[in-house]
Amino acid sequence: MSLGVIITSIFAIMHSNLNEVNMNEVTIVENGERNTFTTEAETVLSLVTGGYIQFGNFDEMNMEIHDEVYDGMEIEITRANQMIINDGGERFYVMTTETDVDEVLSEHNIELSDDDLLEVIRTVTTTEGEELHINPAGLTATAAENTIEIEVTRVTFDTVTDVIETTLETEYIYTDDLPDGERIVRVEGSPRVEETVIENKYHNGEFFMTVNEEVNLVDEGARRVVEIGTYVYVPEPTTPAPAAPSQSTSNSSSTPAATNVLDTFTASVTAYLATCSGCSGFTASGRDVRNNVHFEDSAFGTVRIVAACRQFPFGTIIYISGIGNAVVLDRGGAVSGNVLDLLMSSSENPIQFGRQSLQAQVLRLGW
Repeated sequence: MSLGVIITSIFAIMHSNLNEVNMNEVTIVENGERNTFTTEAETVLSLVTGGYIQFGNFDEMNMEIHDEVYDGMEIEITRANQMIINDGGERFYVMTTETDVDEVLSEHNIELSDDDLLEVIRTVTTTEGEELHINPAGLTATAAENTIEIEVTRVTFDTVTDVIETTLETEYIYTDDLPDGERIVRVEGSPRVEETVIENKYHNGEFFMTVNEEVNLVDEGARRVVEIGTYVYVPEPTTPAPAAPSQSTSNSSSTPAATNVLDTFTASVTAYLATCSGCSGFTASGRDVRNNVHFEDSAFGTVRIVAACRQFPFGTIIYISGIGNAVVLDRGGAVSGNVLDLLMSSSENPIQFGRQSLQAQVLRLGW
């Protein structure tokens, strides 16, 4: 056989074998970059297992894994990026191919209210090791270490109401319609009531700021009104009467000097001196009793002086059995109810007098 025939036969065999091999041109498109190559792989899975395509579990492509490879095939691959979602302080990592924030949140069933805040942050580490936080234009990370974080701040509000009561200053009215030192409450008064309404704002359950504060007047209130007496009785000059006998001998009559009896009661009668401990020598009505324990009344003449509780206004005349007529011109810390405290002169002995239960009759109430 000639050499030309042998060479022709070998070439024919080689051409026949090439025709039997199915070679296809495939283009991989990833992040805008195109890579075209020729392969004898029959399926997309063969391209992956053969190392032609790097494909992760969360990556996406426009072909199914079992699709057959054909000549001119274009396979588009979208790489998944790792991100952090911080939902109201709860941080977790996700892998996603989405590039829209709303889509990423929807993908993980995260809904926002109208008040919630949303921010996208990329953490970039410089060559010096410094971390920088920037707001990226999109959600595609360029490097694994440049992590993108979608931060959702949950915003809530609450309202706090506080009621403040303020006691108004008491108004004092001085009048000579009342005996000196007497006090009468004409108006009890009421506090001024204000309601403070404060609206607070919270970020992720923690106080952030006060957004509104209002003060509303609920009640203007009323001032307490107290009348204070200024009237002091000054008797007309008279010829001094002889000093009244002591309680053991004077006015021992069981009948009062006047017959107009307003009230009758059993009095618990005690005695005191104008110079007693804590005494000033002046009665609560303002009378100087350091040198005289009697009072000249225009209607009842010379009478003794007693201290009584406030149910008996100054000027009240009380007939005390065994003592005689007495006028109320003083008060006392221990004088209450039916207690009458008889003013004695320095020559008399309050201790010896003690406490006596005596019949008493009210002949005049006040001046």
